[in-house]
Amino acid sequence: MKAIYDNYFRDYREHIRSAFSEPKQKKLLNKLLKAAHLYNMDEYKKAVEKLVRLKEKCKTPDEHCAVLFFLAMTYGEMGYLGSAIDAYKELLAIDPSRSTAWSNLGLLHRSKGEYAAAVKCFETAIEKKPDNGYAYA
Repeated sequence: MKAIYDNYFRDYREHIRSAFSEPKQKKLLNKLLKAAHLYNMDEYKKAVEKLVRLKEKCKTPDEHCAVLFFLAMTYGEMGYLGSAIDAYKELLAIDPSRSTAWSNLGLLHRSKGEYAAAVKCFETAIEKKPDNGYAYA
């Protein structure tokens, strides 16, 4: 299982950043990676349960943003678009520099038919990271 978690850490490094990076927080990082594993295995309800509990333990902006990112993605996959949008907005209130969160938020707005909001999100995503291909959707 450690190899799987190592792969998730590598694949999601951009979103995890320094979350739970202190030596005493290894268990918390593993919980985040376990939630990512559950998300990737389409076990969304279990992922949400883990992430909601983990959110209570967040102390730094990177920790909050990492948990909120996975929470938003999971809610989106579950079809809870409003909850996904709220999680991305909470994340972006903490760190508005995260281009992928902006583009994902734009995709959610677009899927709800909220085209003006979607365009603003995509423009912001491109402004933050011009090579974010999802922002050109």
